[in-house]
Amino acid sequence: MQPAPNQPELNQNFFATRKAAKLLGCTPDYIGKLCREGKLKGELREGAWWVEPSSIAAYQLKREEDRAQRGRELAELRRRETKEFQ
Repeated sequence: MQPAPNQPELNQNFFATRKAAKLLGCTPDYIGKLCREGKLKGELREGAWWVEPSSIAAYQLKREEDRAQRGRELAELRRRETKEFQ
């Protein structure tokens, strides 16, 4: 008899969607969406996504960089708007 797929010895190199979601501050369903879109590297096993920890770290870094970039863009836009109305 083989162990169930959610046992740690089979998935020590992967996180379940619930753990990945907790790390990223989102829902397990959103983790599945990110895996389907290729934004997270994961494997679909028996209907459940298992996510590579390194892809979670990479996604988190990219998300933070994108957020910072968007903040800089908005700040520049506000500076230009302020100059226009002075």
